[in-house]
Amino acid sequence: MRARQEWNVVAAATVGLALGPGAILVFGAGVFIHPLELEFGWTRAQVAFGISIVHFAIMALSILQGIVVDRYGTRRLALLSIPAFAAGLACFSFMPPVLAVYYALSVLVPVLALGLWPTAYLRAVSGWFDRRLGLAVGVANAGVGIGGAIIPVACGYLIAAVGWRSTYLALAGIVLAVTLPMAWLFLRDAPRDRVASGATPGGPSRGSTTASSAVSASALVRSQTFWLLAAAFLLMGAVSAAIIAHQVPLLIDAGWSARRAALVQGTFGAAHVVGRLFAGWLLDLVFAPRIMIGFLACAILGCAIDAMGSVGDLAFVASIAFGFLVGAELDALAYMARR
Repeated sequence: MRARQEWNVVAAATVGLALGPGAILVFGAGVFIHPLELEFGWTRAQVAFGISIVHFAIMALSILQGIVVDRYGTRRLALLSIPAFAAGLACFSFMPPVLAVYYALSVLVPVLALGLWPTAYLRAVSGWFDRRLGLAVGVANAGVGIGGAIIPVACGYLIAAVGWRSTYLALAGIVLAVTLPMAWLFLRDAPRDRVASGATPGGPSRGSTTASSAVSASALVRSQTFWLLAAAFLLMGAVSAAIIAHQVPLLIDAGWSARRAALVQGTFGAAHVVGRLFAGWLLDLVFAPRIMIGFLACAILGCAIDAMGSVGDLAFVASIAFGFLVGAELDALAYMARR
């Protein structure tokens, strides 16, 4: 019975992340750039700046989310955030041709989704598992990649069929109809005694863990390695965010149909999942920086393909290379920071 409850939490987290703000506002954003340009006459830079605002909002919310989740728990916060996030998506469908409104929504909607970013779901999952924690977290986190594979393709078809405004309404309805029941039925916070003990039998006390972390953090900020890692992954994150946002509109500019371009973006999401799993396996076998050099070389090849105009099916190859990099960089960052 207990095992069933644990994996129910994992299932709720996987579905929540697949249909959450990460999949919709980040992976799916590129599909909406071209329709907004056509309807409102905005430039590519103006529309893309709204996507950048979303990324800045994610960074700003990270600390706040951790504090709020620790105070109120994942379940309570998710049950409030799901309808709020759906309402925010619906607001996009009624957006007037005013850039200030678009930018305001780009700030507001990530805030409304405060309890639906990965930190909250992964906290709930990790609290339930003593063994197989890595597997449980990996399965839950794969939800982001699954959403990244499905959301752009579905949005591409919906935009072509009913327009971008109705597509936002459809996304809002799906979030409510799928993630809300899953969270209500299956998402549970672990008992407080397990969370306090780190969910590990005989683990260190809460006080000793905090003291150790404080000492480590103080030493970290004076370490050259820390700042090298921070700079390297900041640059990779910036490049990855640009690729995710602009891949679809660039393909449309090159003469692709919106549906086929969205399929390329969906390929990126699928490769993201494979990249995470493959990198996680390699990290136990190969020196981590060498792994990242290999994935970066693949992504550089992908950039070269796109620079040549993404001729034919080579665009899918480039998208797969980008997906591998984004999937691998998240695993490698956690692994290298720990080391």
